[in-house]
Amino acid sequence: MRGEAQSIIQSYTRNTAAIITKDLRNATKIGVFNDLTDAAVQANERVFYLENNRVYHQQGTSQILYETEPFISDINFELEVANDKYVLVFIIEGNKDGKTYTLESNVLLNNISVGKIFGESDITGKVLKYKK
Repeated sequence: MRGEAQSIIQSYTRNTAAIITKDLRNATKIGVFNDLTDAAVQANERVFYLENNRVYHQQGTSQILYETEPFISDINFELEVANDKYVLVFIIEGNKDGKTYTLESNVLLNNISVGKIFGESDITGKVLKYKK
């Protein structure tokens, strides 16, 4: 049973990381925010955020594209600059039946330059907003 809980947590965190990575590859504008209200999502924008131990991937204000099971306890996004390119670093933490798993990953944002960051964006936060 213990191994099963750990396996479930690892599976959900890895799947979520893969979806984030795949969808951001072609992002044309990006921003990191502290909460969904600060992100002020428009119809043609997408967000990843954590609510009630689930990570949601949403387009606009209502269309849910992806939703995890309720095993994700935390998610953090951070924009960094490396060799004149933006990199998104994100950490996902899962928790089930007392077992915890943390996954850190990053995505090189090939289409993002200084002018392609939402003006009100933070450097770190819990909500990732972007356009494709």
